[in-house]
Amino acid sequence: MLRNILQFIVGGILFTGLLFKFMHWPGAGEMLITSLIGVIIILLDRVISNLKSKDLIRNIIYTFLGITYVLGIFFKVMHYKGADIMLIVSIIGMSVALAQFAYSLRKSLNALLPLLFSITLFFALFKILHWPKPPYVLYGSYLSFAILFPTLIFSKVYKLKISNTSLSNHYLLLGGGSFLLFITDVINKATVI
Repeated sequence: MLRNILQFIVGGILFTGLLFKFMHWPGAGEMLITSLIGVIIILLDRVISNLKSKDLIRNIIYTFLGITYVLGIFFKVMHYKGADIMLIVSIIGMSVALAQFAYSLRKSLNALLPLLFSITLFFALFKILHWPKPPYVLYGSYLSFAILFPTLIFSKVYKLKISNTSLSNHYLLLGGGSFLLFITDVINKATVI
C-alpha cells in the first residue's frame, strides 16, 4: 500500500515537473530532481524486495538499466553532460533485454510484442540522439507494434468473455484505447504528408 502511494506521488511530481519544464516555469528542476530520485528509490526497492529471486543478477542488471535510463532522460532534459552515453547504454541494454524476453516466449504469438518494442526502442535511440536514421525501420516497427497490440488484446477479450467478464471489460477498454491511439496516429501522419 505504501509503495503504491509512493509511486503515485512520484509520478505526480514527475509529470508536474515536466509540465513546468516545458512551460519554462520556475521550480521545474527541483521537481524533476525530486521525482527522478524517487523513481531511483522505487527501482532500488524493487531489487531489495526480490533478493531471494532466482534471477537476482538479471533483476540487478535490469534495475541498473532502468536507473541509467532515468538519469539519462533527466540529464537530457536538464541539458547536462553525459546524457547521450547514459541513453546509449540503457536503451541498447533494454533492447537486448526485450529481445531476450521475446526469445524466451518464442513459441507464442505474444513474443512479437517485446521483439517489435525492442526494435522500436533501439531505433528511437537514433531519433533521440539525432543520428542518421533508417526511418522506415523505426516507423515500420512502430506501425507493426501499433497494429499487433490491439489485435492481441482483442483476441484476449474474446477468450476471457466466457470465463471472466470483468477482466474482459478491462482488456476491452485497453484494446479500444490502444486502437484509438493507433487511428489518431495514422490520421496525424496522413495530414502531415
